[in-house]
Amino acid sequence: MLLYNRLHGALFCLIQALTKLKTLTYHRYERALSVLNVRSYFYLIIAFLFHVLPFKASAQVAEPVADSKAVDLTSLGLQIGEQVPDLTLINVHNYKSTSINLSDFKGKLLILDFWATWCSPCVAMIPKMDSLQKEFGDKVQFLSVTYQKAEEAIPFLSTLEKRQGQKYDLPVVTGDSALKNLFPHKSLPHYVWIDSNGAVKAITSFEDITRSNLSNIVDGQEVPLGEKKDISIAYDWKDPLFFDESSAKFPITQYAVFSGYIEGLSPGYYNTQPIKNDKVPLRITARNQTIPQLYQIAMGKGYTFDWKHTLLQVSEPERIIEFDKNGEAYLSSLRDGRGFCYEIVAPRASGMDLYDMMVNDLAKFFPKHSATVQDVTQPCMALRQLPGADFNRLRTKGKSPSIETDERNILITNYTFNALVNQLNFYHSKERSSGVQDIFFFNETGFTEKVDLDITAGLGDLPLLNRELEKIGLVLVSEDRPIKMLVINDRP
Repeated sequence: MLLYNRLHGALFCLIQALTKLKTLTYHRYERALSVLNVRSYFYLIIAFLFHVLPFKASAQVAEPVADSKAVDLTSLGLQIGEQVPDLTLINVHNYKSTSINLSDFKGKLLILDFWATWCSPCVAMIPKMDSLQKEFGDKVQFLSVTYQKAEEAIPFLSTLEKRQGQKYDLPVVTGDSALKNLFPHKSLPHYVWIDSNGAVKAITSFEDITRSNLSNIVDGQEVPLGEKKDISIAYDWKDPLFFDESSAKFPITQYAVFSGYIEGLSPGYYNTQPIKNDKVPLRITARNQTIPQLYQIAMGKGYTFDWKHTLLQVSEPERIIEFDKNGEAYLSSLRDGRGFCYEIVAPRASGMDLYDMMVNDLAKFFPKHSATVQDVTQPCMALRQLPGADFNRLRTKGKSPSIETDERNILITNYTFNALVNQLNFYHSKERSSGVQDIFFFNETGFTEKVDLDITAGLGDLPLLNRELEKIGLVLVSEDRPIKMLVINDRP
């Protein structure tokens, strides 16, 4: 039975990797298994065990779990104390060779850094890891690993180096699946510590990557490192969250459900698309959202207010959302009473009234707060054309569209002036935990053709940017304007 369980779990991981899904529900797995005859099942297991997942007999592979049951994804892979197989990794960049064996790092503390270009905490860690790598030399080795292809990851890193004016010496593995199969995870960044003998020492988040921890481990001291767990629930966002017709005792035409934070459920929301199908009910499903985020969905009526257009005018904003938290720390803040799940289902005839229903539900469930949409005077800057300006010399030469910005330069190729305004709006967006006022930018040049811009100024230095813009016939004009805002207040 133990052997069968190991083979059963191994095949599950194989199907998971091939389909590129984070999780598979048990009934889907059974359907996938049913299409294989006994001989195929046997050969797939043997090939998988010998070529993809070379675990020793002591390795533990968990069985798939049923729907709605939370599982720690890290428990599906190698555990602390287990030996890491000597994999050969290809697609290696910024290293002396394009392929490496994990055994090449025996004798060192090896830290696998699972990251992605879209993960801001991951990117923020790159300079810190590079600094630690230089400090500890051949005693420690950081190895960055991403599932993204080289065509996506490497140009991103090159742009980051240009923007920060620094060359990073960390080796990078792109297009990875082998290491992800050994160390399954859900959230990023994800760090796997492998000791000098090739055994798993720890699986942590980024908070444990410190000079003190590395120094003590290199000196042979025992260090109490955190244990990162990626709890996940097999859930298809296209399905109702709490129950559907198949699980209802009687037919249901309309309902609304609240719950607290649900462990393992990815934060996000879904709203029914406006398709012409009377048989499909309207639905809004919000997963592990804060009070402000729930109001952003409800008051936005299908568009959702962003943080730039949200004002928190509450006495203790940190009680409802902690802007300074990322990754596991942010999820922990949701667990502490800031995260909620909400779902409303109604007949299609309800139309946009569905959002008003949600607003009424929020008012009942959160009586200490109120939300309104109102015009609020905000600082703005309008991009305008100077008298006599000639934009013919700015017209694009037709190269591939691109945007590159850093602290000293703005390079925009084959875009309209809207691209510059969009970059300024994004750069000057701050979380409104204390009602901090942003600057809203508008394009009022009246020029709609595509241009090439090479400006020697950063997005953050507005006085310098304005001086440089004047050279090409543009100016940013400051003025206060009423902006439609979502305002959340304490209820009297």
